[in-house]
Amino acid sequence: MLFKTSQKEEIKVPADMKYLGELRDFVVRIGRKNGFDEKVIGALKLATDEAVTNIIRHSYRDMSGQGYVTMRAIVKSTSLTIVVIDQGKTFDPRNAKAPNMQEYIKIGKKGGLGIFMLQKLMDEIDYHVTTEGNELRLVKYRKPQGARAKSAIKQINLKNRYAIISSAALTLFVIGGYILFNKVQTSNLENEMLKRIRAISATMSSSSADYMTNFNDLAIFQIAEQLKRDNNKFITDIFIVDNQSRIFASSNRSSLGIYKVPDDHMLYMLEEPEQQPEYDSLSNRIANPALLQAVNIYRYDYNGVAVYDVVTPVYRGNTISEANLLGYSHVIVSEQTLQDEMAGLKLLGLVLAILVLLLGYSGIAILVARIISPFQKLTDWIRSAGHETVTDDMDIDTSNEVGEIAQAFSDMAQKFRKAQIGLVQQKQLQKEIQVAQEIQHMLLPLSFPEVEGYDLATHYESAKEVGGDLFDFVLVDDHTIGIVVADVSGKGVPGSLVMTMIRTALRLEARGNKNPGEVLAKVNDFVVDDMKKGMFVTMFYIILDSRNRVIHYASAGHNPMILHRASSKQTYYLNPRGFPVGISLPDRNLFAQSIQTDTIKLREDDILVCYTDGITEAMNPQRDLFGDERFLESIRKFAPLDAKQFVESMRQEILMFTQGAPQNDDITFLAIKENMAASDVLFNMRKNLMKMVDEGMSVKEACAKANISTSTYYKYRKKYNELGDEGLKVQEDSSNIEAKHLSIEQRARIFDVIRKNPDFGPKMISNTLNTEEYGFTILSEKRIYEELIRMRLNTAEKRQAFVAQRSKSKRHFKMPGTPLVTMDGEVIKADNRDTGSIVDRIMQSRTATQTETQDADTAKEKSEVEE
Repeated sequence: MLFKTSQKEEIKVPADMKYLGELRDFVVRIGRKNGFDEKVIGALKLATDEAVTNIIRHSYRDMSGQGYVTMRAIVKSTSLTIVVIDQGKTFDPRNAKAPNMQEYIKIGKKGGLGIFMLQKLMDEIDYHVTTEGNELRLVKYRKPQGARAKSAIKQINLKNRYAIISSAALTLFVIGGYILFNKVQTSNLENEMLKRIRAISATMSSSSADYMTNFNDLAIFQIAEQLKRDNNKFITDIFIVDNQSRIFASSNRSSLGIYKVPDDHMLYMLEEPEQQPEYDSLSNRIANPALLQAVNIYRYDYNGVAVYDVVTPVYRGNTISEANLLGYSHVIVSEQTLQDEMAGLKLLGLVLAILVLLLGYSGIAILVARIISPFQKLTDWIRSAGHETVTDDMDIDTSNEVGEIAQAFSDMAQKFRKAQIGLVQQKQLQKEIQVAQEIQHMLLPLSFPEVEGYDLATHYESAKEVGGDLFDFVLVDDHTIGIVVADVSGKGVPGSLVMTMIRTALRLEARGNKNPGEVLAKVNDFVVDDMKKGMFVTMFYIILDSRNRVIHYASAGHNPMILHRASSKQTYYLNPRGFPVGISLPDRNLFAQSIQTDTIKLREDDILVCYTDGITEAMNPQRDLFGDERFLESIRKFAPLDAKQFVESMRQEILMFTQGAPQNDDITFLAIKENMAASDVLFNMRKNLMKMVDEGMSVKEACAKANISTSTYYKYRKKYNELGDEGLKVQEDSSNIEAKHLSIEQRARIFDVIRKNPDFGPKMISNTLNTEEYGFTILSEKRIYEELIRMRLNTAEKRQAFVAQRSKSKRHFKMPGTPLVTMDGEVIKADNRDTGSIVDRIMQSRTATQTETQDADTAKEKSEVEE
């Protein structure tokens, strides 16, 4: 059917934020029920969430009483429309002007970009004030299924197309039937006529047997004449020959003499049915029916004319035996006679075929006339569209010409409505780029959340008009925030748009979810279909749980997060496994299956740094890179500072190195410092809980405010009554970082052992590390083996090949993705233009260190001798 009634479902909820979840679930259920793509469902979910939030906050803001929001889903074959209806203040989003970003930035305003986001997410937005209230229509189309090939027949108008196709099919059918009819009937006709002549020949043989025995040729002449007269239409001659081939009697009395079948004759075989043949009345006159089986049919030229010669033996007494053979009966039939009969049959078939075609063409004409009806419906629909009375009850089927015309008209009408907007957009392309830049800066957080026990600071610097780096803070719950640092592979406007989409998806999925790997997997599912081929996003997502004092993190192919521990002067490069967001993987579930989530606890004065590669790839006018080594050195140097001072010092360090040279990549980094012990935070929380109850607040109310159970409160109360403040203190929990990760200094020592002894296994490496040369470093075989697996050097063959390759290529001999450091952890900053062996520099550094140690020991011994 070209026009089908669309499906409708709706839900009505109070205008309250706590019902947003029900509306989002309604959109998801409708979309999945009707087979819409997850990308379409996700876009509609985001759009409806933003629209309903604005209705609750603004449309019903100054109205008394409880308002309601009605959400209606209109499902068509090519689109899903969500109609949001409210009875609050009227506001047409189509009349909203482009945001004045200069004013936004000047006054520090946040928000107001919801309509801009709706326009980007939706294929169509419409707004009407009806008897039900304010109706906002959000339309999203299904994924295009690809351009359909247009054949020549599809380019003809619908009426002629159906007529041609139907007529051609009927004509082919009739022609095929006619050919089959001629083939079968002419073959049957020829066979039946020859069978008839065979019976005549056998009758002649049977009737002539006694007369031939008595040499009564006159009687045989009469029989032959009678049979020819009865069958004169197709028999040319009938005669009897004796054993010496002399004509004994003939229907043509002048046909006397010798007659033999020519040597160039052809033997013709009749098609006999499998069952015993039924003989007609002529066959019943044959004295011995077995004569029919003795008949031979020859084809040759007779007096210059192609004939069939039907020959039957004549036996004495009609007893078939060689001894009783008297002669042969010949019946001559002209081939032309048979062809004339078959031509008549063919003519009859042709007349019938023409009659069938005429009747069929008449039926097709009636059918095509009925097809015009949908065109009339289309005409009426177009007229109603001109009066703006189009309803949702008309579902356009674009699989045929009528549907394509209707769709083309619909597209044309939409384009006509947006013509003025399109003209303005063409004139203001450069202005839009500027707006995109301003929007990106507005998306970046202007202030940092207060997290008890943590100190946060960030720095962002865009390399182009619109960059591709992102950092943001997300409120997971009352005691937990999420922090994301991301880098989009594409820069400029495309990078900014992808960044906006990532930020929106992250904020939607992060609420209430403390599993960073799961959040990144959901973000990837949302954006992967919208990412251009070749574009991807690396992300590092951190969740700070201030109540439990733990940090959860996951990486989607991003740079490692760096943890510097001031107490032990150890540096850890934390880089859990994960694919970048937006990459099209062979299996859609592979991203979620492969991403790894890790957890750490910080100590006081620990500093955590998350960054994009714009820092390490920052270049000075001489094209030298800032590099991993210089970055690590700066982190160690500025680690004692608080987070804000650390970020500012790092910014100045990069600026001094680059000397103001323009950069090719955005620079973003984030610093997190532990400025209060976890035990102190928990003690303050418990102490405050006791204080609230002591001041008169009910236990239930105080527990709800502190977000703990009453049973936990009574456990704290018992310890408090027994021990006072000591009962509320928490035993310091040592950080789990050393148990799970190796520092860069430890890994450097492992790598040095591999460089010198690539055939050493985990046990030998462990024993070698526990020597004076490596500072008696104690690492278990298990941890060393896990590190070898991570570095993909877990076999002697791999280690030997790696060492040989690095030595041959004269590349920096260091662990991939980490800075170059000595065995004591000192950073070795290599000149980017130096092609010398890094191994030599390491050995030189080590030799210098050993020389200094030896000099110190010698001086000490000398002093002792003097004493």
